[in-house]
Amino acid sequence: MTVAVEPAPMRDITEITLYAQDHPGLFSRFAGACAILGMNIVDAKIFTTRDGMALDVLWVQDQDGGAISEERRIRRLEDTIRKVLAGEIMPPDLIEQRFGRENRTEAFTIAPQVYIDNNASDDFTVIEVNGLDRPGLVHALTKALFHLGLTIGSAHIATFGERAVDVFYVKDVIGHKVTNANKKKAVERHLLEALADPVRKARPARARRRDDIAAAE
Repeated sequence: MTVAVEPAPMRDITEITLYAQDHPGLFSRFAGACAILGMNIVDAKIFTTRDGMALDVLWVQDQDGGAISEERRIRRLEDTIRKVLAGEIMPPDLIEQRFGRENRTEAFTIAPQVYIDNNASDDFTVIEVNGLDRPGLVHALTKALFHLGLTIGSAHIATFGERAVDVFYVKDVIGHKVTNANKKKAVERHLLEALADPVRKARPARARRRDDIAAAE
């Protein structure tokens, strides 16, 4: 596995490149590692080679909208990515520790929307997600797609003020578009749940059930 971090201070971004053996959920973990450190993902590109290697590139900013250029912060970023990909740390736990649990109703100050389009691409289903930008949102959205059995071919991440507009090009497990009506409804429901509460949605199902029990007590 190779992780390369290249600051571009003149553009106020830092480019992070991950080259690793591809496996389901890799991009979600990659995004989660950045969220742990408070990085905002402003764009992303995903490539898979014919020999099963993933080449994923994220362009990120710190919470002040600048590049991550200090050597200490770069080393910490690289270390966090490696630990998350190795399963040594879980993004939802550390994201919640860093930012706390936001009031879920705040997500609806910007109406959450999910659009599923099978005409915009010849090979992929295009999913556009709109909602309030929040810590760990890209991680939660991509993890939801992973659990739905969808493979992300490419992703385009953008924020406009507090609004996140994220676009994912996806296929199902056998390489087809998402055309089944029930499957499309499930995709919409899970992505709306991620928009409403990214930290909770990114947790394993068992942990989410514990949260629900605690909230009911």
